[in-house]
Order: sequence, then structure tokens, then C-alpha cells
Amino acid sequence: MMTMIYNVLATLAGLSFLIVLVITFYFFIVRVLTRDAEFDTRDLDELPEISVVIPTYNEENNIRKKLENLKKVNYPWEKLDVKVVDNGSEDSTVEISNEFDVDTVEIGEKGKIKALNHGLEQSDSEYVLFTDADITIDEDSIKNALKYLKGDVKAVTAVSEVECDGWFGKGKEQYHGEDWVQRYRESLLDSVCSMDGKFILFENNVLDELDEEAYVDDLEMTVQLRKNGFRSIAPMDVKVNEETPENLKEDVNMMRRRCKMSIKSSFQNLDVFKDFNFYSYLIFPVRRLMIYFLPIYAFFISVFLLVFYPVLLILLVFTNIVLSFFRDKFRYYNLLMFSLSLSIIDKVFEGFENGAKWD
Repeated sequence: MMTMIYNVLATLAGLSFLIVLVITFYFFIVRVLTRDAEFDTRDLDELPEISVVIPTYNEENNIRKKLENLKKVNYPWEKLDVKVVDNGSEDSTVEISNEFDVDTVEIGEKGKIKALNHGLEQSDSEYVLFTDADITIDEDSIKNALKYLKGDVKAVTAVSEVECDGWFGKGKEQYHGEDWVQRYRESLLDSVCSMDGKFILFENNVLDELDEEAYVDDLEMTVQLRKNGFRSIAPMDVKVNEETPENLKEDVNMMRRRCKMSIKSSFQNLDVFKDFNFYSYLIFPVRRLMIYFLPIYAFFISVFLLVFYPVLLILLVFTNIVLSFFRDKFRYYNLLMFSLSLSIIDKVFEGFENGAKWD
């Protein structure tokens, strides 16, 4: 009996350890493959008109700052066709938006993807920018993004910079910084694992609409474009500034929600494996399938060690505690693992709606 238990637990722990090794070596492999790579850019002889689509739902605390930010960026205001598409806000979002020279539309239905699709349908510019109301765009980011839209590169996302306070703050900044460097390298190799809906600039003719049954808009768009033979990239000179949640509970809940929706969206798009490229067989499976289940791998490894090698488990736990106390990054990784664990529990025991619903 004990032999059978040992074999089962050893197999599960061994497979889990193997997947963790694959994830670890993935970052090294991508770095090696992109060591001498660089993006091909173009000169902008003339600045084109851009349709800017801002989906909103109860954004009265952000929409004024957002529209003022767009007026201050280093791009002619008259060439920005700004469309605020509201999902039935119950605050003064629409009233504030109407104070500006922008096209404000109330569609009355909740769902971020519904708002994005409506804005896209009403856009007749050569380029479209999807951008969230709660971020600000760096001065030259729109111009910088345009120069990368060349050849098979049809969409550009922005590096999201965060400034955080508190015990986990420095670790969060380090994590986000390293994650965006990795997305930059993935872009050089093929396509970014997922664009970020805070800022996506793309050619209008490459996307008719987003699937309203999707769970997250940015990953869905990334995969749709790749399945159509196009690349999405994340250059380091295209940046936005993100406001972080005010407290730890809000931060955990935000990560928990994003992770569980991304897990569902990833499994919705398994047909990406029909195409043979670096994105389909390296970037997507590691960064959008394997990595989300790290808590499960850690669980199987821990159970095996607890039953058969408890001293080794105690040593690993003690090492983690020490590293978390002295290293900001390890402290935040533990918080992220906790949030991932909650998202997996949500996925198993709860249902959640599709269509990229607003909170």
C-alpha cells in the first residue's frame, strides 16, 4: 500500500517539478533566442488620425484626468478622434466626459468588450487605440507606438509602470518590471504573451470585432491577431502609468480576478495550437497555461515531501520565509501565489460570467 502511495505521489511531484523546470528554463531560452534581435521601425512622414476608444463604467474619479492627459500628450489633439463608450455608469462619468470635445456614447449594456466593439464599429481612422480610463499615457508613447506598426506587426501594447507603497510595494514594482522585460523579449521572438488593455494601438483593418463571449479583452485580442498571422509587441519606449489599489486586500482581489479570468480565456483559445510558431508552442503554453497552475505544482511537491521527506520540506519553507523577509521580490511572489491559489479555487467552486464584465 505504501509503495503504491509513494509511486503515485512521486509521479505527481515529479511531473510538477518537471513543469516548474520548463517554466524556469523558458525565461533563459527566450533570452538566448532574442539576444541580438531588435525591432524593425519606420519613419513617420505624416501623423495619421487615430480613433481613441475609452470604455467606461463608473469612472467619475478618472475620466477628467484621462481626457486632460490625452490633450497633453505629444500628438495633435485634432488628429485624435476620442470616443468615450459608457456601459451605463451610475455616477457622473458621462456628464464629465460631455464637458470635453469628445464623442460620448451611452450603450447601456455592461461588458467591456461590448464597449470596445461599439467603439471599433464607429471608428473609421486608419489606426485605433484602446485605452482604459484609469491610466495616463506617457507623452511620446502614441508616436513611439506608431513607428513599430510595420510588416506583420499590427498591434502595440504599452509597458505599465507602477509605483507602490507598503511592505509588498517594492516587490510589486520589481515583479512588474521583470514581467515587462520578458514581454519585450517575447515580442522580439514572436508575439507578446498577452497585450495589456490599458493601451493597445493597432491597425483598424486587422480586427472586425472581439468575441463578446471572451473573458478578457486583451488576451483575446492577442490570440485572435496571432491566429490571423499577425504579431503583437511590447516595446519598452511605449509606456503608461497605472494607479495601484489603495490597500492589500484590493490588490489581492484584483490579481485574483485577473488570474481566474485569464485562465478561462486561455482554455478558450486552445485552437492556437493549429499554427506552428514560437507563440503557439512556446510562449502561449508556458505563459498562459503552465504558469497559472504553479500553486498546484507546489501542492503536489509539498505533499510528497511532507509524507516522505518532511525535514526537506521544513528546510524549504524556512528558506522561503527568510528570503521573503529580506527580499522584496520573494515577498511579492508569495502574495502572487496566494492570489493564484484563490483564483484556482474560484475556478473550481464558482462560476463567473464571460464578456469581460466590469466589477
